Parts: sequence; C-alpha cells; structure tokens
Amino acid sequence: MNAPRLKFSRRQIRAILAFARETGGRDIPSYKALREAQAKMRNLLGNPTARKVSSTGNVFYMNRITSGLAQDMANPLLRKHMQFYPHYDEKRMLQIWHGSKLLNDVPDHVLTPTIRHNNQIYYVGELVQRTTGWFLPLRWILKGKERKMYAVGYPVKETPNGLHVCSNRRLAVPVNSFCRSFPELLERKEIPAFNDVSHHFRTSMPHPLRAVAGLRPIYSIPIILFMDDVSGNKTNMWSKHISCYISNAALTREVLNTEYSVRFVLTSKHASPSELMQGIQEDLEDSFQAPIIAYDCEAKEEVLIRGYPALSAADNPMQSEQCSCQLQNANYFCRTCGAGGPIEFKQSESGYESLFQPGEKRSPSQTQERIDMLLDMSIQPGNKTRIKHQARDWGVRDSLGQSIIDKILDMGQKLREPNGVLNRQSESEIIPRLKAELDSLRQRGSVNPFLDMENLGFNVHEDTPTEILHTVLLGVVKYFWGQTIFVLTKAHRMDTLETRLGSLDISGLNIDSISERYMCQYTGSLVGRHFKTLAQLMIFACYDLVDSNLLEVWLLLGQLTTLLWFTEINNLDIYIAEIQIIIDEFLLSAARCSPSIIVLKPKFHYLVHLPMYIKRFGPAVLFSTERFESFHGVFRAGSIHSNRLAPSRDISEYFVGLDRLKHVCSGGYWREGSSWARASSSVLNFMTKHNEFRTLLGLPEVNKSAPGSITLLPRRSLPPLKPKPWSEFTLNSRSFAASSPGPASSRFFGIRSVLSQTLDSVKIGSNILFQTTKVTHYRTHIESA
Repeated sequence: MNAPRLKFSRRQIRAILAFARETGGRDIPSYKALREAQAKMRNLLGNPTARKVSSTGNVFYMNRITSGLAQDMANPLLRKHMQFYPHYDEKRMLQIWHGSKLLNDVPDHVLTPTIRHNNQIYYVGELVQRTTGWFLPLRWILKGKERKMYAVGYPVKETPNGLHVCSNRRLAVPVNSFCRSFPELLERKEIPAFNDVSHHFRTSMPHPLRAVAGLRPIYSIPIILFMDDVSGNKTNMWSKHISCYISNAALTREVLNTEYSVRFVLTSKHASPSELMQGIQEDLEDSFQAPIIAYDCEAKEEVLIRGYPALSAADNPMQSEQCSCQLQNANYFCRTCGAGGPIEFKQSESGYESLFQPGEKRSPSQTQERIDMLLDMSIQPGNKTRIKHQARDWGVRDSLGQSIIDKILDMGQKLREPNGVLNRQSESEIIPRLKAELDSLRQRGSVNPFLDMENLGFNVHEDTPTEILHTVLLGVVKYFWGQTIFVLTKAHRMDTLETRLGSLDISGLNIDSISERYMCQYTGSLVGRHFKTLAQLMIFACYDLVDSNLLEVWLLLGQLTTLLWFTEINNLDIYIAEIQIIIDEFLLSAARCSPSIIVLKPKFHYLVHLPMYIKRFGPAVLFSTERFESFHGVFRAGSIHSNRLAPSRDISEYFVGLDRLKHVCSGGYWREGSSWARASSSVLNFMTKHNEFRTLLGLPEVNKSAPGSITLLPRRSLPPLKPKPWSEFTLNSRSFAASSPGPASSRFFGIRSVLSQTLDSVKIGSNILFQTTKVTHYRTHIESA
C-alpha cells in the first residue's frame, strides 16, 4: 500500500480500503487480511534486514546488499542490462566496465571467476587445454565491438620436468581456442605433472568454489556505494541520519542513472560512517566466503553471486571522512594525493604551483600507519595538543581512532590528577595501564573499514572519485556565480542579466525554462540544475557585463561542464587531452580572478584528479551523485512514519516492503519450495496497461521512441494539413537536401518535430549540427519541416 515517495499511514490505508468497498470494488480485503497477505509475501521473498552492533556499541539495522543483487538477477527489467566481465573496447568508454579499475586493478580473485563455453563451466586458476597448448586463465575480459570473450593469464609450457607456468608475463587468448576444461582433463586423466617451480599452482586446482557451486556459474557484481547525512524530516527541522544507498554497477549507465536502480541499505542517527561501513564490509566479505544463491531469469537457471565495491560516491566532506582525511583546516587536504602543506608553503611560488597538479598518491596502509601512530601518542603525557597538530600536519582524521584517543586522553588525565578520582599514580604505573586499555579498545575495532578493504579490490584513496555535482556545479560554478553577482549588484546590472538570460534560446538544453527571475532574485538559493544551466548560458548573458578575466572563467566553465557530462567517449586519448587542457586553463583563469581561492578552496585542486578518475571509472556522469540525491525524497517518505524509537529498523523494514512490491510488479522471480515463481500474467498485464501505476511505483517507463520518429502537425492546423511536392518545402530555402528524396511525383506532409539519434526533439527553428553517411559535418537552421 506504499509508493516510493508516498507512504500511507494505518489510518489512510483503512480509509482507502473502506472507500474501495463502498464504491463497489471487488474482493477488497480487510486491513487485517491485507497485513496477513503482506506477511505471507515477506515469508516467501525473505527478510534481508539484519541487526548489527558496531565496535563502539551502536546498534543499527541493514538490508543485505547481496539480497538486493539477487533480486536484480531475478528481475527481467534489470537482468537484461547487466554485464559481469570487464570490457576492453580500445579507445571507447561508455560504461564502468570499460574503465581501468575493472580491467586492470581489481584483483583476479574478486572478479567473476567463471564462464560457460561449449556447455562447460571454466574457472580461473584451473588448467585448460587449448588447441595450441596449455593455459592458466586468471581473469575473463571482453574485447572489441564484437564482445569476444578472452582469458588473461599465464601461458603453460611442457618441459622434461613437467608443466611450467610462465608467471612472469600475462597473455590474452581467445576463449574459443579452449577445447578441454579442467574437469574434462581430470575425467580423461590427461593432466601432466607440474615441475617443482610451478607445483603450487596445481595444489590450488580445482577452484575451491567448484565444489560449492556444482554446475551453477558464479558472478561477481560490482556496486557503487553512496553515503550522506540526510534529514529524516520533510520540514526545515534537521533530523540527521547517516544513510547508505547502493547501485548495481553491472547495469548499463542508462539504467544505472534511474531512481529504480537505487537501493537503500541502512541508516542510523547515532553511528558514524565508519561504523556503518563495518556492517557493509562484513556483508560483502561473507558473500565471498559463501556466495548467495540467485535465479538468473535470462538464462533460466540458478547461479551464485557475490558483491564487491567498485567506488564510493559522496560529497567531499563524506569522502574525506571515509578516507580518514581532514578536510577543514588541514595542511594536506586532498584525500587522493599529498597536495598541500603549511600555509606559508602553499602561498610560496613552488607551493602554489603544486596545487595545480596531482601530488604523490596516498595509500590506505600509510593512512592507517599514521592513525596508529596517533593512537600510540595518546598514552604519553601532555600529548593532546601535539596529537591535534600532528593530525593537521598529516591531513589525517579518523572518527573511530579519534574516539579511542579521546578515551585514552581522558583516562590519562584522571590518572595523573593529584587527589583525582582514580588516585594519582607514578608514570611507570600509568603508561602500562593506558597501553592495556588502548590494546583492549583496538581489539574491539579501531580500523576504519574503508582502509581495510583491499582484499575486495577497494582502495579508498583511489576509489572516491571527484564528484561533479558537488565539486563542479555546487563548487566552482557556485563560487563564480557568487563573484559575478557581487560585481553586477555593485554595478546595478542585475536587471540586464535577468533580461538576457530570459531571452536566450534553450531548445538544445533539455530544460522547460531558465527560471531567470528566480535565479536573479534568490541568488543564494540555487541548486544543481540551476548551476548546470548557468554554466552553459552565462558566457552569452554577461559578455559585456564583467571583466575579461571573469568572462574567460565562464567560457571555460561552459566547455568544462559540456565535456564532463559526456555520456559516451569515443576516443579516450583525445577526450582526456581536451579535458586536461580545459582544467589547466580554468585553474589559471580562476587564479587570475582570485589568487587566494586556489589555496582556500580544495575543490579547485580536486579538479586535477578528474582525468585519472575518468580513465579509471568511465564518463564522469557514472560516479555523479545526482540519482542518489534525488533518492533522498524516497528516504524521507519512509522516515516520517517511524515511531522514532527504532528509526533504523523501521526505515529498513519499509524499504524491504517497497523493494518486494517493486520486484513482484516488475515480474521478478522468487523461490517457492524447490522452484522459482513470479506474479501471474494478470498482475503483469495490469502493470503494462496502466502506466500510472508503473510511475507510482517508480518502475522504468517503456520508451518506444526511436531515432527518426516524427510528430505530425495537428490535424486542425491552419492552413489544413495537405501533402505537397518537395519543391514547395525547399522553395527559397538553403536546405541541404535540395533534391526530392523520392520520385518526382511524391507528396510530403509537414511535421512538427523529429527525434535525432540521441532522441533530442528537433523542431522548426532549431539550429542543428548534422552528419551525412560520409562523416561530413554540416551546420544548418531548420526553416520548415
């Protein structure tokens, strides 16, 4: 009885049921019967909510990530869009699996371990026989537009002493050259002995998961994590909840960017992000120890799945906390590299220049080592201020470690107080006592789990990419909007800016209106979509209202935002070179406008890491948080009806029910006894015919539009719609297609609009850039259609 953004209270549910009965509805259940039916569905589909206790004793509830991934596998609306293998597509980059992380950096044991070839399941780490010899695959990748499956691994040679694995080099070989799998070789007793140097490879065969999986394939599914502090209220009264959502990164970008693909995981009013991550880390590691059974609705078979984190998307303060980095008042403020230094250094020529380029990369092991050093310092007397200064100098701040430091410092202060509560003791007695307490606290959990997930292929300093919503739109664009407003207000030119913004053509911006009056009146209350519009239009609206330096900034911001919101990169080398030039020129222009802003605002430095992150994860829109920020509205709908006694549990249970309803109405499968069942055809047909219910539940809309689709002029148009010869359309026109596309006797109707290859609506009056089959670009103006 709930929708993503509309949760009904008990009273409302009873009122709706009563109204349905009174208006002649058939088979309307009572409120009790409805709750019993919901309980039955909960028992059938399972309850993934688990109670967790953090290392500091905070209790919270989470919905298991792997349970959500299992639903995705069994959901026909999502499964068809999922891919489980990295894809090397030369210089093209569209999806997260095209990025260098999945292709090169994720450990072999984390990626999908199986493929099916010639009705055989092949595992990584198992010897296979090729048509040309032996091979030891370590990972599977797809190559080229044809998406041919390749195995990356070690060549194996026959020697007089046995098989030798050439582990000093890796090769990529086509899977279609495989002729026998390891089980087939075992059955035929055709496995030669390995020599002494390579014998340890043989002891790892067969793959440990083969006995667990049987004939079922195993898939590793990457996920995108998102954490944020969000209010649980719809009013302005702040009710802070640290919440975590995920997206299934095996989905294509087009599906990934929809609200439907976002899943709630957990929330808490008390636990820190590091504490919450302990539960997520445990869930993901458990899936590698015991993969989850799921139903592959596309292959119509059971499979095993496990999840691993691809990246963590969040705003800059949250990402800094995840990295145990200090953002505010830190000498070294960057979570990715060691850029920065004392204020005197950053204001020097060499220090200022260093902020325009990446520094030496941070590593989780180095960060953890520094946290441990701060912990060890806490047992020594008089170190409170020294710890604070040292943390600032390193740019390190860890919430779990800081809580332990505070406890040890407080205990040490009480032990050292004359006539104190704990009685003053000698230093030789105090230090061992504090060390014992520190060791005890460490055993309960002092390690930030974000720093301890390299076994899952997650490097927090490299996998918290520069997020374009908060860093670009709500960062550098917002800064220069404020500077422009200051200049124009002082010159009394805001009315001119408003008039010019309102007069600009927005046909190519995919927006309904500019909202120029609102933006110029409430200059400090703008959100991301406003700044996205301003970044593209300000260069045309303020060309003679500001000085040349500020105008150049707006020109470069327009170019930068255009490149960053690319969804498809066809030549990565050219794209990276272009965006690197734009970033460099923008930072120089920003420094000319306001030299101190480079030192005081870390977001300007974060831009220098964008090229690296795009190569690592794909187009920047893939790790944007816009879809997650939009999901906050769904979260608040689940929060407002909580009794506030256990909000973490109440909200988790609400999302379980919501996901269950979406899964059933999407045609998803669930286990029922020894088989897999789904909703009846009546339910599915109802959802197909009634789009308003699909919209209410947040199900993806069925888009039947295709490039080239046309919209005719209204039948009642004046003059009446009549077919005309081609010559009447091209008369007195500079049309590109001067000759008729059909026979001379053909007649044509005028149309209102046509959809381009990117599904943009091209209308009369539009300026377009089009391309012929000979790959020649032309610019023209649509005069008639």
